[in-house]
Amino acid sequence: MEALEDMEGISVANKSSRDGEEVRNLDAYDAVLVDSLLADEKRPEGFDGLWCLLVHYLTICDPSASEVDKRRLEREWLKQYDRFITTSHYSRNCLIKTGISPDFIHVVYPGLEEVYRSYELASVQSADTCELLTVASLLPGKGLLECLSMLENLADHSWTWNIIGEGSLNPSYTDFFIKTLSDSRVSDRVFWDGPLEESLMPEMYRSHDLLVVPSFFETLGMSIREAMASGLPVIAYDVGGIMESLIGGGGVLVDPFHEERMQEEVGRLLVSPEERSALGEQGLTQSKRFPSWSQSARALSDVIRSWVE
Repeated sequence: MEALEDMEGISVANKSSRDGEEVRNLDAYDAVLVDSLLADEKRPEGFDGLWCLLVHYLTICDPSASEVDKRRLEREWLKQYDRFITTSHYSRNCLIKTGISPDFIHVVYPGLEEVYRSYELASVQSADTCELLTVASLLPGKGLLECLSMLENLADHSWTWNIIGEGSLNPSYTDFFIKTLSDSRVSDRVFWDGPLEESLMPEMYRSHDLLVVPSFFETLGMSIREAMASGLPVIAYDVGGIMESLIGGGGVLVDPFHEERMQEEVGRLLVSPEERSALGEQGLTQSKRFPSWSQSARALSDVIRSWVE
């Protein structure tokens, strides 16, 4: 736990990792901010400051999750928190549905790195091979196997698919995905090399033609915002908080779980460089309203200060 500085008169502790350190002297803090990965963190006895939860992901917000017991436990954990910060209005609405007062929940969108603010024009799309990009860990909920099946049905089109993401989170799924890919008739057009250094991601977005997001659920989707800021058009299922980035343009949203419709739309975009270029320009324009990290930090500071004061 480390103190968050620059809170202008209030003292906030950020509990973001279980490092074995015993929590002491909480009386020195006005608030403690707990990451939702540690949502089960128990509120220390005697602490009378604000116990706040930063909600990135919770099972109760994910309609594709099947862990009934975890949903029940999360509802119990939420009772100990005084205030909540969410990264999308979608997540805020999910908390409200559990009975939490809207006055106790505030949305603070994650920020974009400054490197994504340097682009003024989207890349001009060509009619050559369409280079598809997906940024996602190899997990069942990311829809990668389903996307592979879809692309097999579009094998007559000219495309490649590059997947960037962690493969160690669910080894059994990763093994199954790699085996399925190796047996696929389009295996020579699909590439997965694991995660990529963050510094290399801006150029990765700029060197592709379409970001494909086949996820069954996202609370927001930072890869979507980074792609838009890079002038890369997006196609995704209309799930979770994804619409909050694309509501003003920049991509195509498909009704959830309509795989045939997703295939139709991807197929159409594969042969429509003009539309991809137009969507890329829309996304780049829209991205100018996304906050920087300094703006997000300021928004977080302001809302916690308002709660404490």
